[in-house]
Order: sequence, then C-alpha cells, then structure tokens
Amino acid sequence: MLLLLITVIATYSSVTCKMTSDDIERTLSALAEKNEALEYGLNTLRNELELERQHNERLRNEMMSMADQLKKHVTLVNSMNMSSIKRQLTDVTVAFTATIRPPNLTGLNSGQPIIFDRVITNSGTAYDSGTGIFTAPVRGYYVFHMDILMEPGENEYLQFVKDGAHILYNFIQATGSLNDVSGSRTVVVELERGNKVWIRTVTSGHHGSGTLHGNEFSTFSGWLVAVNE
Repeated sequence: MLLLLITVIATYSSVTCKMTSDDIERTLSALAEKNEALEYGLNTLRNELELERQHNERLRNEMMSMADQLKKHVTLVNSMNMSSIKRQLTDVTVAFTATIRPPNLTGLNSGQPIIFDRVITNSGTAYDSGTGIFTAPVRGYYVFHMDILMEPGENEYLQFVKDGAHILYNFIQATGSLNDVSGSRTVVVELERGNKVWIRTVTSGHHGSGTLHGNEFSTFSGWLVAVNE
C-alpha cells in the first residue's frame, strides 16, 4: 500500500513538472515573439522619427531661405520707395505769377493783403487768387518777387510776410512825380510745408496813400528753387 502511494505521488510530480516546463517554454516563446514585434515597431518608429526630423530640417532651411529673400525684397522695395519719393520731390514744379486786374486798388487800410486776382501761371496751384496768399506745398527754398506801379502823387509801404511775420519791406513813392513810378523787391525764403506768404500794406497807421495802380502792371511772382526734405 505504501509502495503504491509512493508510486502515485512520483507519477503526479513528474507530470506536474513536465507541464510547468512546457508552460515556461510557451511563455518564453510568446515573449520572444512579442519582443521581436516590439523591436520591429521600435525600429519603424525610429525610421519615422528620422524622416520627420529630415522633413523638419528641410522646412527650417526653406523658411530661413524665404526669410532672407523677404528681407532682400523689403530692402529693395524701401530703396525703390525712397528713390521714388526723392524723385517725386525733385520733380515738383511750383511757380506762379499774378497781376492786379482792376485799373486801381484804392482805399487800402494798414495791414491789408494785396490781392493779385489775375493768374498768369500757377503750376502746382499753390497760389490762391481769391486771397492773394501762397501756400508752400513742400519744404524748400522759394523766391518771391513783387513789382508795383504807382501813379503820380501816390506812395505806399508794402511788405512780404510769412504766416503774418515780416520778411521784407518795399516802399514805392511817386509823390511829386509827373510820371508813374515802379518799385520791385525780390527775396529768397526757406519755407516749411504749409507756410503761407503774401504781400500786404504795413501795419502802421502811416502806410501810404492807400492806392496801387493795376491794369496788370503790378505783379506778384514766386517759384520753388530747391526742395529741402
């Protein structure tokens, strides 16, 4: 009986050990297959990452190249714009001449603007024949000239003004003369864009007789000689 029990136990132990060995073998085999699959997947991922890195590197190089080209284009456009602006400023033409159309201007008061109502030339349309005022369209140097005719027995103090401030006087005197008398003045002025220049009687009470001869003999002219931007 004891011998039979020992035999049964030995047989069971042998079977149990054999099954455990098979299980381990299968488990190891399964693990090997999984490891191989993982290794394959890892290699695939490495390849994809390398391709992505190369793609990103190409994109970065292309973006840097585009940035350099854009910078060159911006520099070129700015250069062209500055050249265009300078050329436009250089090509600006400003010139006018206007006369007094009526036979005479009479009853002039002190500080009164002289209106030269008949425009002969007004390139750049900077002179206003309704007010007698010139407005500078660009910053630069301008020449202004007045030529005033006075009838016998008359006299008048006139002045160029810039934005109401004195620039230059002109006194035309025909008192005691039997002939008309002409008086002219010329001045070069630096103006900012928007500055205004006109001719007026002086602001003192003794500005003269208050009469100027017209008939297009008295003139006011001005022109731009140099841009100063």
